[in-house]
Amino acid sequence: MRLHKNIKILLVSPIYLGEEVWKAEYDPEFDKESVATSKKLKSVYRKLAEEYGCSFLAASDVASPSETDQEHLNREGHAALADAIYEKIVSAIA
Repeated sequence: MRLHKNIKILLVSPIYLGEEVWKAEYDPEFDKESVATSKKLKSVYRKLAEEYGCSFLAASDVASPSETDQEHLNREGHAALADAIYEKIVSAIA
């Protein structure tokens, strides 16, 4: 299914989880398999973007999880992701 030609969507896949996110000092709700799964999401999201005619950005290409929790972006990561999203949007409307 293709979206209406006037609708533009940017699909953004998540960043990867940190290699140690599953440890007790971070977030033990995750495990080693969670880290591996997070690395597979980029290709899944890319495939969906292609299938539905969306633009695509892999957040993991521009940002990494913070060392603080191995899970969320820090200030620099947010800035890098925001810049990448901005560039994608600008290029899509140009």
